[in-house]
Amino acid sequence: MTPRSSSSRATSFTPESTSDLAKFIAATLEHLPTLRDQIAVFTKNARHRFIVLPGTSDHELANNQFARDHLEALGVTFANDLILQVATPTACANSRSRP
Repeated sequence: MTPRSSSSRATSFTPESTSDLAKFIAATLEHLPTLRDQIAVFTKNARHRFIVLPGTSDHELANNQFARDHLEALGVTFANDLILQVATPTACANSRSRP
């Protein structure tokens, strides 16, 4: 794992590119049971969705089925892209984001 920090954010840890992402996710969720449990509680509500959009710093998550399985078991949904729709009284605009 590589520690990362910036002046405005707390230190976070990310796996090296050769790390087993599924084990990293499993260990993180085991170490943070409150987070794991709250994600599960949140996603049990049919009106709630916890969406993960893998990006440049976690692109491996897009193709690592074992890692995805850990999160999907909690009700997490994976997206390949995101479309944000902004409606105003006079128009509607769509903005698409891809990792």
